[in-house]
Amino acid sequence: MVRPTPQIQRGLTLIELLAGLALLATVLGLAIPALRDSLQRNRLDSATRQMQAHLALARSQAIHTGRTVTMAHTGSGWSQGWVVFHDPNRNARPDQDETIITRHPAQSGLSIEGNGSMARYVAFSAQGSPTQVNGAFLAGTFLLCTEGGARRALVMNKSGRVRLDAQPAGHCSGDQE
Repeated sequence: MVRPTPQIQRGLTLIELLAGLALLATVLGLAIPALRDSLQRNRLDSATRQMQAHLALARSQAIHTGRTVTMAHTGSGWSQGWVVFHDPNRNARPDQDETIITRHPAQSGLSIEGNGSMARYVAFSAQGSPTQVNGAFLAGTFLLCTEGGARRALVMNKSGRVRLDAQPAGHCSGDQE
């Protein structure tokens, strides 16, 4: 008589499956906040580099063309994006007949603030020096912040040189003191 061979059951028991899911949930619970912080820092670093590059572009275009070039925020602030344009009437607003050099879109999850006149615009004269619309010199700081509190500052001196401050003093508008 031929005996049937026993069939081997393969798979996981319910207990093994639940233990694996609990382990996975624990690992994800630890990894997700670190991943979120890393993504916010990357977004902050990228926006900082982009803003610094657009300031350099505006300055170099002013020198190259011998005309005033302005970088101004769009919307209600720098976080809403910005535009770089030729500004012959020096009103710090892109008018219909003025040439747009480049635009930059809104920055979600970031706060970007400038101090003084830099809260609204940065204009560069034909010599490449930052100026206010009334002709006075312009210098100041842009503070870029994430929702998590990480921040960077772009500091511009009166010659138009921009440097990065990776550990700036000061608080973002949403910071609690």
